[in-house]
Amino acid sequence: IIEFKTKENVSEEEIKKISDKIQKFLEKQMGYEHRLILKNTENKKWQEQTQWRNIDYAKKARENAKKEIEYKEYSDLINSKTIRTNYPELIKMY
Repeated sequence: IIEFKTKENVSEEEIKKISDKIQKFLEKQMGYEHRLILKNTENKKWQEQTQWRNIDYAKKARENAKKEIEYKEYSDLINSKTIRTNYPELIKMY
């Protein structure tokens, strides 16, 4: 799970556009299952939740992403001081 705020004047459309590009990369990664992009309209925080088969796949994909231009473009839209990342383990899904 990655939580962040965008830089000033970044539109929702810009986030959606780059997110679509990143999706193509993620779908090619081993262990990828699904991804959600959420926005809290009250505090303007975004959250990206990506489901992987296990933590090792998630960490490998993160390393691979550092080489991708789309992730650089994504980073350019995000206020880096607001980024919070964690890797919770799924216990049960209903």
